[in-house]
Amino acid sequence: MKKPPNSYMLWRSKHLSEIKASLPDTADRQTVSQAVAQAWKDLPEKKKTKWTRKQQELKKAYDEYIAAGGAPPEKKARKKKEKEQAVWSLPDFTDEQLAAEILRRLKEVRNIPTGSVEDAAVEVPSASGSVEDAAYTIWYTTKGKALVEASYGSAPDEVMHKEARKLWEGMSEKKKARWADRAASAEQVDE
Repeated sequence: MKKPPNSYMLWRSKHLSEIKASLPDTADRQTVSQAVAQAWKDLPEKKKTKWTRKQQELKKAYDEYIAAGGAPPEKKARKKKEKEQAVWSLPDFTDEQLAAEILRRLKEVRNIPTGSVEDAAVEVPSASGSVEDAAYTIWYTTKGKALVEASYGSAPDEVMHKEARKLWEGMSEKKKARWADRAASAEQVDE
């Protein structure tokens, strides 16, 4: 059972086509939305109360359904996040084991036979060679993503990678070399 809409949305679903028909055929979505919103604002309180009561009845039925053990509908974003977490959930590993597991999973996802680091190029924007790609991937999955999430919260993947890439590019060569060493040792473990 879906969560019931608010009283405005109930009213809107009933009157949208009627209001849309009163507008010129060339009216865009914004114009239609503004006209519908204005019609709701102009509606007398007595008529709004009717829609509020309908909404309360639907909400009561929904609440009873949930109380009886019914499950609320899953949100797409929650499903996506759970799927991503399942893909990258890793047990406690040493740094070398973690790096090797990340490379193995990247190769598995991309159907790449086990081989060199060059074969494990990452599907995120990269500036240079494949060792840096592997180093960036290890850094991103172990530390970088959390740093970006702390600043941006749950942003789309493109934004996360873009901001993480900025952090990576601003990192000293000495720090990047540390992650490259992990990637190289992971490749040796993988072979």
